[in-house]
Amino acid sequence: GTVEHRYSYQVRAPFTAEFRCERENAQAACLPIRPMTLSFNAPVPRKLAAAIRLKGAQESVAPRFDSDDAAAPSDTLVSSVQFAAPLTENTVYQLELPKGLQDAAGRALANADSFPLKVVTGGMPPLAKFAAAPFGIVERFAEGQDAPALLPVTLRNVEADLRVQGLQPG
Repeated sequence: GTVEHRYSYQVRAPFTAEFRCERENAQAACLPIRPMTLSFNAPVPRKLAAAIRLKGAQESVAPRFDSDDAAAPSDTLVSSVQFAAPLTENTVYQLELPKGLQDAAGRALANADSFPLKVVTGGMPPLAKFAAAPFGIVERFAEGQDAPALLPVTLRNVEADLRVQGLQPG
């Protein structure tokens, strides 16, 4: 007679890519001051991943890798690529993958029809910081012997009618 054989095995998930960027909220565009990442759920040959581009009307941004070592062999495997900040603000990009992108096992991308992916950056977020973050240096005689001490601060989009004034030491 025939003997029944059962085998337990694990099927791995299809090869997919996932895009991430930091936003001020879920509906907002990507922050141009933070890097963007394309992650893969299976390793990809670095030479294929290096051909991925973030293309805008004025520029084409090449990816950077976690271990951005120029001497790394081209058959090195990577699980993500990163587009370094700062990126141009208020810009529409297309995230383009090379034709025939495959993982190390030769599997085609299951969500390839999601690409090229439209990626939009928003405006620069408000900023108030010391010129020498994380601390400020008071420049006591920057403007001369009798001038007040200065503390350089960078301000961007904080408030329209922000009145900056000198503070006298007490």
